[in-house]
Amino acid sequence: DELTIQLNNVDSQLEELNVGMQQAELELVQFESRGVRIAELRSVIARSEQDRREVVRSMEDRRQDVYSESYEQLQKEAKNFQDKVLAESEQKVRQAKNAVAKGQTDYQVAVENARRVRDELGDAAGAAELLSSRKAELHQRLQHADMPSVSAMRTRLESMAAEFARVEAEQRQRDVVAEESLAAAERALREVSLDASRNEARVEDAAASVRRLEEEAKTLARAVPDLDALVRAMRENEAALGAEGSDARLRRLEARQEEIARRRHDLTYSINRKSSEVAQLEAQSDAHVEVDAMRRRLREAEDEVNKKANESRARFAAMLGQMPEPADAETRVVSELQQAQEQYKRLNLAC
Repeated sequence: DELTIQLNNVDSQLEELNVGMQQAELELVQFESRGVRIAELRSVIARSEQDRREVVRSMEDRRQDVYSESYEQLQKEAKNFQDKVLAESEQKVRQAKNAVAKGQTDYQVAVENARRVRDELGDAAGAAELLSSRKAELHQRLQHADMPSVSAMRTRLESMAAEFARVEAEQRQRDVVAEESLAAAERALREVSLDASRNEARVEDAAASVRRLEEEAKTLARAVPDLDALVRAMRENEAALGAEGSDARLRRLEARQEEIARRRHDLTYSINRKSSEVAQLEAQSDAHVEVDAMRRRLREAEDEVNKKANESRARFAAMLGQMPEPADAETRVVSELQQAQEQYKRLNLAC
């Protein structure tokens, strides 16, 4: 009975191996590269089946199915069978399970590799289509730009970049000269502004002096009739003195006459001095004309600087407008074009 149970266990294990082999064959039927592993599993199963048949044949030859041996001999054979045959069978089963597990792992790895290969093929196909479209677009742009190849476009861009660098250097030199001229004009403007402020202060002082002189002139104009009246009074007094012959009154009149003469001399001196001051102020008033001339020259210098900046901007815009659009050319050409555009923008901002 124990041998029968053990044989049944071996049969069940063999059936499990067959089931596992069938599952492995079903799982690995799509991968021909796993045929060697399946053949090895089949050979293991065949050897196990051959061992079972040999055991059954040996038992039949020994007539062990009728249990003619003694109990000790059966135990010894059962122990031998359990220690040797079952151990080998279990080891083979473990090897088969390990082989199946390894086959499943290889299957999963193969599936992942196949999926990754399909993804890479899809990406490669998409990249190839994108490259084809970019090549077609680049070819159209080259035809539109009347360029036979990218190298010719690169040569043209390099020549235009060199021309742009030369023009930029010239523009920088002109900008330096213009900045120096502008700085000189600003210094001249500050000096002119200071001179204008001083001249305006002088003009205000001169205007105040003129107003004061006008008031003094009015006073002097009013003093002339007074002097005439004094002269007439003196003459009348002289006539009266000649008639009366009073020495004291004569001396008083002489003193008064001297005072009047002195006052007249002082008034004449004041009139002459004020006249010279008026002439000097009139000469100083010509500074306004010089200030206006300097301001006019400054405005002309600013207009000239703006005109040069506008001319440079128009030349740069015309030069950059002739460049093709190398969106799909080499990276260096694109970077150089972007740098040129940024430099042109900076020049526009500086202008």
